[in-house]
Amino acid sequence: MVKSNPNGEKVKSMESWIWDAACSIRGAADAPKFKEFILPLIFVKRLCDVFDDEIDRMQKK
Repeated sequence: MVKSNPNGEKVKSMESWIWDAACSIRGAADAPKFKEFILPLIFVKRLCDVFDDEIDRMQKK
């Protein structure tokens, strides 16, 4: 997903960056080694979701 920042510049979301990273390594790693990439990506996704929630909460104040 591409969003715009307050300056009107288009900014790629963290989810898009993670998805692009997963796509780039998907073909290069065999199945057993792929799990080494999945858990860190899930962790980073969770961090991003929490960060986005906190930003939204702070903006509502």
